[in-house]
Amino acid sequence: MGLTLTYDDLGVRQAFDRLTQLGADLRSALFAPVGMALESTTVERFDTNVGPDGEAWEPSLRATVTGGKTLVDKGHLRDSIHSVAEDDAVEIGSADIRAAVHQFGAVIHAKTGAGLNFMLADGLRVTVDTVTVPERPFIGLSTDDAGLVVEIAKDAVARALAQPQGGRAGA
Repeated sequence: MGLTLTYDDLGVRQAFDRLTQLGADLRSALFAPVGMALESTTVERFDTNVGPDGEAWEPSLRATVTGGKTLVDKGHLRDSIHSVAEDDAVEIGSADIRAAVHQFGAVIHAKTGAGLNFMLADGLRVTVDTVTVPERPFIGLSTDDAGLVVEIAKDAVARALAQPQGGRAGA
């Protein structure tokens, strides 16, 4: 006497295939919206003058004298913020040459004995050996940004799960 068990795993294989496809669908449906949202919140920092860590930026002399916003004289740095979404990641950044100096701060030294000669926002002309640019981080993930990413992810998962078998999320 023998016992024979037969198991048809087609349904299990189809479920795993769908989960694999769901993962790919989620990645493509997730990173572009996350990038756009984080790009927007990064640009908003130029209006609030508050970094992703919640700390207010040290006001620039120009902003203090003119009543303007720090890092927003002509808006070039703010307008350079962009996101790039890939299959498995999203990047937020700026190609502006000044971005790193303002993000991380810097000490600029004169290259010659003549010093650094420039006019301040109040019209005073100065010559100095060094200029210290304070750190004013604008790129980064704030607590609110992290919550926003979670909400976008939840929405993407809900949309993907609501898709019929063979459907594509975000389509």
